[in-house]
Amino acid sequence: MEAVTNFESIMKSADGSIFVRNELQWELQAEKLMLAQKWCIEHSNFTAKPIMLQSQILESMVNPKNGMPERVELTEISTAVMHGADCFILSHETSISKFGAEAVTYLAKGIAEAESIYDHEQMYANVREEVKRQGPQAENLDVLTTTACAVAFEAENDVDMIICMTENGKIARQLAK
Repeated sequence: MEAVTNFESIMKSADGSIFVRNELQWELQAEKLMLAQKWCIEHSNFTAKPIMLQSQILESMVNPKNGMPERVELTEISTAVMHGADCFILSHETSISKFGAEAVTYLAKGIAEAESIYDHEQMYANVREEVKRQGPQAENLDVLTTTACAVAFEAENDVDMIICMTENGKIARQLAK
């Protein structure tokens, strides 16, 4: 719980985070766990830091009744992707299950389906508004990268990708944000 409470200050010096739901379930009320997850994902996205989710994401695949995950699990995957999660970590599903490969396949399909409808332009607009809101306090890198994306998003530009030179990856993470 301390990590959630201090998440913003921790992320200032971290390169990314792993949100472990099954550990937090003992410290947070069930109805607040998903809110904490969404907030941490959102904060990670605005700070251009990757966030991974780890818990029994596809626990039903450990001993499946019909060789398929439960619908609620696939819904949770889609929701996390729509919120902006960068990665999922499967543990029991692949380490002790006879259906580890199938679990990974279902996870990949769920992610791909959610990403196919993810509104990247809306996410960009949200980030751009946050940079504008910060005004003179906004970091130069935020201003530079959101401007580069604005040029790329303009309809009359035929930009398929933005290439950047970076020594430590910070510019690339900002552009991906």
